[in-house]
Amino acid sequence: MDFAARGTKALSALVECAAAQQHSQWGEDVALLPLLVRAARRGDGPPTTVEIGARVTTASGRASNTLMLERCLGWRALLIEGNTKNYARLLQADRPLSTKVNSAVCSGGGVGNVLMTAHGEGVAADASQLSRARQEKTSRQLWYSWERRRGRNHTRGPPLEKVPCRELRALMKDEAGWRRATFLSLDVEGAEELVLRTVRPDAFDVILVEMDGVDPNKDARVERAILDAGLNRTRLRACAHCRTPVSRVYARPALCEGSGAADGAAQAAQLLRRGLVTGAAATIARRFLEPLECM
Repeated sequence: MDFAARGTKALSALVECAAAQQHSQWGEDVALLPLLVRAARRGDGPPTTVEIGARVTTASGRASNTLMLERCLGWRALLIEGNTKNYARLLQADRPLSTKVNSAVCSGGGVGNVLMTAHGEGVAADASQLSRARQEKTSRQLWYSWERRRGRNHTRGPPLEKVPCRELRALMKDEAGWRRATFLSLDVEGAEELVLRTVRPDAFDVILVEMDGVDPNKDARVERAILDAGLNRTRLRACAHCRTPVSRVYARPALCEGSGAADGAAQAAQLLRRGLVTGAAATIARRFLEPLECM
């Protein structure tokens, strides 16, 4: 979207829509919006997004990092969710521009199987990728929030289920016909390194990775793989409702260059100066004035 050509009305409509359609758990969709608008404008072809760990907590799509992009900007999405219960919720979400796939990600050609924690919600994970520290965290989350509510004592690890899996590059090609995408949202509870071994990180213009610090060595390896592919780490500056405590963002170097009128800064300043947007929409408009900090 070229705001220099389309003017303040286009940006006003976008920030109003974004204020109504923000669905990320920690506000990542709002925090990333100016960067993703820039990536779409500078990219080749229609903008697309891949979301792995595409769970939703309600049929409206709550907890999705990509729903705003679909509803406000018309982006097409490939939504990948391995856990059976989470996938059932995903099927109920109103995502007409999205392709939904029940699959985990694994290395090796063809279709395989992995064992995932069966409970679902925010702690669905590939059991083979759980470090000891993450196993302990996952076990606490599962059993304290689930078994104890039912008055049962926890004596074994969390129940597991067998789910199909493919390499990410194969999922993108087979399910959506894509070799690359504008944006990758990766939330796989410790399996980030495995996922990135099955696709080139430079197949994406922007990558959002949830890293909660449970396994710092793994987090460092994931970051090194992305940086070695030529992307830069960016710094998301927090705002009142845009919390990104466990997420890291990486972008192509060209996106770190100074923004111009086409990226919405001038239009955002005009909207705010004239009081044409208020509340959450004004907060989002202010993000278009902030420089993108690349590390």
